[in-house]
Amino acid sequence: MKHLLLQAINRYAQEQPHKTALRGVDQSLNYHQLAKRILWLSQSFQDKRIQRLALHGQNSIDLAVADIAAWCSDIPCIPLPTFFSPQQISHCVRDSQPDLILTDQPDSFASFMPHTYSEIPLFELNSLTALRCLSHPRQIPPIPLETCKITYTSGTTGEPKGVCLSSQAIEEVMQTLLEASQGSRNEQHLCLLPLSTLLENIGGLYTPLLAGATTHLYPPRHLGMADLRQINCRVVLETIQRHHITTTILVPHLLHVLCAELSAAHEKSPATLRFIAVGGAVMPSALLEWAHQLGLPVYEGYGLSECASVICLNTPQASRRGSVGKPLPHIRVKLAEDGEVLVKGALFSGYLGSPITPTSDWWNTGDLGRMDEEGYLYIHGRKKHMFITSQGRNISPEWIEREFIAHPDIAQIVVFGEGKPWPIALIVPRQGEEPESSRPPLSHTLHTINQRLPEYARIRAWLLSPCPLTPSNGMLTTNGRPRRDAIWAYFGDKLAALEPVDFIHYAA
Repeated sequence: MKHLLLQAINRYAQEQPHKTALRGVDQSLNYHQLAKRILWLSQSFQDKRIQRLALHGQNSIDLAVADIAAWCSDIPCIPLPTFFSPQQISHCVRDSQPDLILTDQPDSFASFMPHTYSEIPLFELNSLTALRCLSHPRQIPPIPLETCKITYTSGTTGEPKGVCLSSQAIEEVMQTLLEASQGSRNEQHLCLLPLSTLLENIGGLYTPLLAGATTHLYPPRHLGMADLRQINCRVVLETIQRHHITTTILVPHLLHVLCAELSAAHEKSPATLRFIAVGGAVMPSALLEWAHQLGLPVYEGYGLSECASVICLNTPQASRRGSVGKPLPHIRVKLAEDGEVLVKGALFSGYLGSPITPTSDWWNTGDLGRMDEEGYLYIHGRKKHMFITSQGRNISPEWIEREFIAHPDIAQIVVFGEGKPWPIALIVPRQGEEPESSRPPLSHTLHTINQRLPEYARIRAWLLSPCPLTPSNGMLTTNGRPRRDAIWAYFGDKLAALEPVDFIHYAA
């Protein structure tokens, strides 16, 4: 099979052999070296007769090269997010049955899969340990023939699902992303999200290499992001300035931290930054406005794993605040009668081990939205999250959450209200640098934000969470969305007992 990305890398190995393709903490590869490394590793995979490869590690050059080499060898690649719990990792491995795992954390596998995989030498990669499956013969679940990547999405409930993607779907997305972002060989892209995240994998690794640009790959600790609850965004800004970074991809939480750091230092956006794509969760309008005031070139987008990541994107040529942009050229979007977003084009090939497969008809995304007369899409929230109050009002919780999460005193908020006369919320306050006594009471903050909402949508009672909501404690999905069923199962009794009062309730 001809691979568009490999063809581009080989072409640049001839045209610009000394141009840096990948830059890490203590090494870099130019395009000539990258092409040779891919060839060597592809041959090694073939010699070992690898059928499925799983990757588990922090961002690094070795991880990126292994990913590309697997794709170019027609070996399905299975990224295993490091932020998955051991139970989730174990499920993904049992579900996908890779015969080789490359990881920079071999001890974590030994703790919960001690008799399944054994270490073998793989001299092409210095920072990753190779674990070969010991159990033969294995029950290998079938996958669609065209599958090149199995990306796991935890959704909001249940165990992670393996989304099978074809080379054609991924190539269509990276080509249109390159065109939409007006990328060139001059780009310096900084990966701030894990490569196991499909958006960063395609938008931050494949797309810059397709353009002949440079991708910077550093582990979280090198970027001041070892603890996502206490991100040192000054380190991120220094990295951007030192390497003249032009593009990056953020989730709204990272954008908020970046805005807060710039504001506290009375600074504006680094001059070299020209394109910041933001997606993965709802974008508060106030956060977007804050970013633009600081000069940050933020462009909100929208996508799904089932559509090989990006569906819509605001761009320098066509942008409208509050929207997620227009559909990219490779995909079509329309709305159902109830407002659900339907898509066609670059769809996944099916879920691993599931009879559910997309057809040639429109795919139901499960998201509610509207489209204006010029084709810009606006997302309101998940269809299944909609609740009806006892007053008969249909409310999307994401709409309310979007207003509150932009406030600097609120780190996280999850809204409920089914059958209640008013919405209720679980809140995680933001830990700021200023003393607690210098801040206004949270009740004052909530009252101020409530004034922006109609009476029926105002939060009348709330509960403070004793800890942040994270993927590791089962309260968030891997891309940062709240797992509402899990949150309600844990806090539901206390939330249901709340009455509309003016003081704050604390969870035990």
